[in-house]
Amino acid sequence: MNNVNSYDQKSEDFDRMEKKILNEVVSISKSLIDTFRFSMVYNSKVSQEQEKRVEKAVSDYRDKHWAEALKKANGDKDKAYKLYLEKYSKFLS
Repeated sequence: MNNVNSYDQKSEDFDRMEKKILNEVVSISKSLIDTFRFSMVYNSKVSQEQEKRVEKAVSDYRDKHWAEALKKANGDKDKAYKLYLEKYSKFLS
């Protein structure tokens, strides 16, 4: 009887794991589709020149704020990284 219960439990565990994996696959697939959709719309609306200007502005902004965080952290990259992320977490929430 214990073998039957053990089998049932393993089967339930497998079913839960299968559902979890399938949900992750669906979630990742949706993210990829959204990324592709964004890329298509973005590329149809934004010129290459404008895209290069935006990339440069973002890069300059990140460099500036990384340098500031590194300075505040007295050169400690781990602390600087935390400070840097704290600044950007405001934009993400």
